[in-house]
Amino acid sequence: MPAAATPATLVVIDADDAMRALVHEWTAGAGYRVRERARPGMHGESNVNLVVVDLCDLPARGALTVERVRGLFPGAAVVGLSTQAARPLGGAALRAIAPGLAALLPKPCTRAELLAVIAAALPRPLPGSAAA
Repeated sequence: MPAAATPATLVVIDADDAMRALVHEWTAGAGYRVRERARPGMHGESNVNLVVVDLCDLPARGALTVERVRGLFPGAAVVGLSTQAARPLGGAALRAIAPGLAALLPKPCTRAELLAVIAAALPRPLPGSAAA
């Protein structure tokens, strides 16, 4: 019998307690292992596959925030949420706003939108899984 797939580990970074709890609920309910932080902090974590981060000042500090998160969580995909994004962005538009983001979703977004973006951004197979 094949080994069960190891669930991806996500970190949710958002200063808003309610939003952080909602994203945690949605992603944990979908089977992901989830850790939370109010701020990126000074220390990263290993074995993190994806980070969902609030980009509260997207035009002025979005790229810096993404760069910092990528430095704290090397190898993890980064998905941004922002009240300053009018629609989901990808491709060249995304790279121009914040290089290093796998996706940018408007905040608020739906559970289905968030989970679809996370699934698309996660590497396949996950590092450290039996299939890797």
